[in-house]
Amino acid sequence: MKEKLFTKNFTLLVLGQVSSLFGNYILRLALSMYVLELTGSAAVFAGLLSAATIPTILRILLLAAPGFLTTADTRPTRRAT
Repeated sequence: MKEKLFTKNFTLLVLGQVSSLFGNYILRLALSMYVLELTGSAAVFAGLLSAATIPTILRILLLAAPGFLTTADTRPTRRAT
């Protein structure tokens, strides 16, 4: 039985996630630009933008990186006889 991967609900879910991530990144940039406009300090702008990006980097390093090597990848494959 073959089922389509891109059903209507799955496509809507993916589009919702993509638009949400895009909005999050735009918000970070907009808040940093607002602080730059208020203070005129490039150091404060860079610091705020860096501080907003650090959780994303940590999430990638701590959660996604261990997932690249799973137990299925480390066990030898059995051959059917």
